[in-house]
Amino acid sequence: MSPVPIRSFLSASRSITGETARAMANPPWDGAEARILIVRLSPIRDVDRSSAHLILFSESRAALPGAFIDFAFLPDREDRSALGGDPWFFGAASGESPAAFDLVFVSNAFGLELVNLPRLMSTAGLPLLASGRAGLEDSKGSLPIIVLGGSNAGQAASIVDGAGDSLVDGLFFGEGEGAIGPLARILADRKKPRAERLLAAAGIEGFWPALHPERKAKRRILKGSPPPLLSFPPLDTPEAKTARLQITAGCPGHCSFCFEGWDRRPYRELPLETLLAAAKALRARAGIETLEVYSFNFNTHAEIFNILYELGRIFKNVNLMSQRLDILADTPGLVAAEIAAGKRSFTLGVEGISRRMRAYYRKGLPDEELDRLIALLVAPGVREIKLFYILAGFEDGEDIAEFGEFAEKLAKRRAERAPGLRVLASAGYLVRLPGTPLGHAPLVLEEGTFAAIAERLSAVCGQAGIEWRTAVHFDEYCADQIISIAGAPLLPWYESLAGSPTELVYDGSLPRALWPSLEFFARSHGLLDSTLLGEKAQGLAPRFPFLDAGNDGTVLHREYLAARAFIDRKGCLGGSCSDCGACPDPESRVFLTKHRIRAAAAGIEGRLERLNEAKRDFARVLVRVDRPRSLAGASIVAQEAWLLGSLASASAEAWRSVFSAQLLSPLPGEDYGVAEGSMGWSLFSLDGPSARGIEVLARSRGLEVLEDYAIPERLVATIELGAEAAILAAPFPPWPAAASAAAALAASGRGRGEGGSDRDNMDDGVIGRAATLRGILAAWLADSRIAATERRVGRGWAFDIAARDLSRRAILSALIEGEKITLAIGPKARLGRLGMDRGPRLAALIAGQVELSEPQSPS
Repeated sequence: MSPVPIRSFLSASRSITGETARAMANPPWDGAEARILIVRLSPIRDVDRSSAHLILFSESRAALPGAFIDFAFLPDREDRSALGGDPWFFGAASGESPAAFDLVFVSNAFGLELVNLPRLMSTAGLPLLASGRAGLEDSKGSLPIIVLGGSNAGQAASIVDGAGDSLVDGLFFGEGEGAIGPLARILADRKKPRAERLLAAAGIEGFWPALHPERKAKRRILKGSPPPLLSFPPLDTPEAKTARLQITAGCPGHCSFCFEGWDRRPYRELPLETLLAAAKALRARAGIETLEVYSFNFNTHAEIFNILYELGRIFKNVNLMSQRLDILADTPGLVAAEIAAGKRSFTLGVEGISRRMRAYYRKGLPDEELDRLIALLVAPGVREIKLFYILAGFEDGEDIAEFGEFAEKLAKRRAERAPGLRVLASAGYLVRLPGTPLGHAPLVLEEGTFAAIAERLSAVCGQAGIEWRTAVHFDEYCADQIISIAGAPLLPWYESLAGSPTELVYDGSLPRALWPSLEFFARSHGLLDSTLLGEKAQGLAPRFPFLDAGNDGTVLHREYLAARAFIDRKGCLGGSCSDCGACPDPESRVFLTKHRIRAAAAGIEGRLERLNEAKRDFARVLVRVDRPRSLAGASIVAQEAWLLGSLASASAEAWRSVFSAQLLSPLPGEDYGVAEGSMGWSLFSLDGPSARGIEVLARSRGLEVLEDYAIPERLVATIELGAEAAILAAPFPPWPAAASAAAALAASGRGRGEGGSDRDNMDDGVIGRAATLRGILAAWLADSRIAATERRVGRGWAFDIAARDLSRRAILSALIEGEKITLAIGPKARLGRLGMDRGPRLAALIAGQVELSEPQSPS
């Protein structure tokens, strides 16, 4: 066992600060009425912009106030190496294995994540299949129930075989808001047998229990848009000051390739008043500085102009993500309004490189609309245009020539109107997904075919001064295609991944060995035949025989035939009904066809510009803050979110006074400064519409408002660094005696604060904690080239810094007492480097033990 618990400085654990733990409101583990683990199949760095795990937590907590609810993420490569054979998906707050929980919710966002699913079971020592877990009991009771849902659940047919056996014990299809809580109550009730719980949960729309192929399930879609997510624990990630607000649900476009467009239907909108009330509640409850407007296409909302302005009044920053290009081109004033609102980079999903290919994708984007849009965007104020395309593998010379004409025209416009504009073009490969019209299309798995097309497009872009990128590796495209379409026959391949000596996981990219493994399995089992690779006829068997997905196979095939004939069509929004079966009732059909975007109010562009100018000129107020121990080890962005949230939550209207918080001192530096994650004294800058309003709010929360700010000549830092962590914090491996001391302390439990004093340790013949810290500190000072004289003080040591080194304004004095090092440091102390030689994660752990006291004048 490592002297320092390995999980305490891994990525997932570091996302749980003391403030996070407080917000999670978990009871003691042993006294919890239920234990629920929420799993993401990707590393936290890749899903920190997602809300799926936060929705699962919020609804589970509302349903089970007495439950212990935890998060788990796929460890990244460095973490997996450190964990070795330990459970990969351990609870970030509890440190417990998935096997210790009653219920495991797995959120699956996209197809390639599924290759990580077998490791959830195998590293936790759980049987891989539902049939193996059924009926098994351990000393603590039944094994956990594992349920998979998320946006990719409808494409996860490859984890279920024809007899209903599966990698998970149940699947949930559709929108979970309002169903997650009831599911959690039923499935986490460990007083009842697993089989009984699973069958009881089958009464909830959207849920299907494994091992019961005779049971039917129906995709769950809410009548209206899902309610806004307003309450969630603040995980310490780079997104700690960002929240997402969903303004619409579903997509009215129904492009021939898009699974979400056909799976999440019909299109719905939240009313403007509901959105604004939710936005204000978010600001009042959490330290949110940036709002991301979440929607498949945000500009389809009828109130988009009012949304731009009103949300801008509530948040310092508002990020607008994807949008429909035809609406952007055809809605008068929309481009100008977005630019006035601060949008400077536009991502355009053109998809097809020519009119013919856009018709194949049923984009409803004719040349004249695309040309008009580009003319609007190639203008001063726009810094970047990103063009995204999809390659189907049969683009021909005429398509490429048409793309070349488009690129040449764009380049000419840029030279004339916006020479500094950056233009990027990237392309992915078309994955033919079941449940979409192009799920009937033949597959293209020849790399040379795509490479030849991409090479010609790259040359065209180069001539036009456009940056070209291929958005996905070919082997990842192939794996994604086969995983999504092969279905039940792939289940044995997943079983082989769990026992593979090679780490075959998806971590932002696939290892080289994974696609050859999948391709060999598929060929050796006869899967890559004409049935899978060729064109699929009408009446294509559903991948989930038990699921009513709400898609009419006749409509999908009819749409495929139109795409194959390159017949384009406009979307239903504000147009005519295409009888696609998306609308469950006449009311929904009328809403779509009668939908109109409310025209921009007179002067909206000027109002948006003045609003953004006012935010740029916000007043700034400096405050002194004593950061609590609950922020120990927290990142800068998490500390800023904490302060902003504590101020905004002072009253229902407090958010109007302060819009952002910035930590000014002490800041970490590469060579100098205090390590990120320290506690205690600090200075923050607050900004808002009125300095007076900020000052009144700050003083009401006990903060000291400062007139001016200068870096103090001296700080006092208190480090509570135990012997175990100190061994790892040494600038180089310490002498054998110290290492033996730490090992002995760890073995005896005393090194973890479980009893024993320095005198006891010394009497036992083991170097005491203070002596271990003495050696570490002496080595660190030597590494920093700071001369000091040691002298015994009581049961500790004082380090008197040499006069010539005091002038360097780094370490001014050092004292060791028991398990605590007290340092007086100047502005050029290299405290931020303590532990860096052993890795930034260990340095972050150590930083969480640093507490700064009042700044003092030089003695």
